[in-house]
Amino acid sequence: MPKNKIGLPELLTIRQAVEILNVHAETLRRWGKSGKLKAINERGKSRPN
Repeated sequence: MPKNKIGLPELLTIRQAVEILNVHAETLRRWGKSGKLKAINERGKSRPN
């Protein structure tokens, strides 16, 4: 998987983003729905980007 300038993968699972950002998964989902965080759905799984 391609990595960005700071060495993180371009796509993260919700679990990975939760650990990195130290927030609850529901917070990530709210941010995705509100447009604050870009999220894509891959094979039925939401993935913050």
